[in-house]
Amino acid sequence: MACVCDHIKLVSLDESGLELSVWTLLTDHSDWIKTSKYNVDKIWANVNYQSTVLRQLIPSLPVLSIHQDGLVYLVVNDESIVDCRLEHKGQYLLRVDMKNNEVQISPQPTRRICYQLFASEFSAYRQHLQDRPREIEAREFGASGKTLKI
Repeated sequence: MACVCDHIKLVSLDESGLELSVWTLLTDHSDWIKTSKYNVDKIWANVNYQSTVLRQLIPSLPVLSIHQDGLVYLVVNDESIVDCRLEHKGQYLLRVDMKNNEVQISPQPTRRICYQLFASEFSAYRQHLQDRPREIEAREFGASGKTLKI
């Protein structure tokens, strides 16, 4: 979930891991509407993905960009079972521009991105909205040439 272009949005990955959906909260906060969907097949078919040695890996941990609408980050783990043991070959961060069907792939230098909760900018966004009238008032006060006495 993220605030993107003044809208609250949520990204979900279906249970098979093959379709991303972006949901937007209506401005009256009454309901969510599906505003876009993106099939993982498009990632696998992308030239940048195909230029790697990666198999068709199921993505996880979708995170929306708070700066660009239609941009989502995903993690794929290249793992296989060898001699009844799970072998971790690598982990990659995918940057997917769903509007322009562009995929960028970045190998991760650390062993693994842990499955964890990601930080949200909601509290900062809400605080910004609450502070905005005070910022405007302070700016207007300063522009009037008046000074505050302490």
